[in-house]
Amino acid sequence: MAQTTLFPLQSNPYPLGVVAPTAGTPLRLTNYLTAVAGFTDVGLSQNQIVELFSIQALPGNTGNVYVLNSSAAADLTNYSNVLGILTAGSVFNSKAYTMGPLNFYNIWIDVGTTGA
Repeated sequence: MAQTTLFPLQSNPYPLGVVAPTAGTPLRLTNYLTAVAGFTDVGLSQNQIVELFSIQALPGNTGNVYVLNSSAAADLTNYSNVLGILTAGSVFNSKAYTMGPLNFYNIWIDVGTTGA
């Protein structure tokens, strides 16, 4: 499970809360958006531009959390769709891999262990 916070363009930080996918079945993070300043066509639009976002693996996790750029299960051989791998308590910050706004619609999250 992971705690996710969005930082939309021209808006305050917006927590998405706890996201708990089933292992091997990535979830698109825009599915967790609600009507908030800066977001339109919530959950459906392909243009959810954000300045940055952070994801924290919950401290009690027993498996890894994967930040992905596609709906495919995490490619742990070539890492072709893996933006970050989080262990319990660690944080992924999108600024670490991009220098500008990005489309949050293209961000997915998966876990190595369901419910942990």
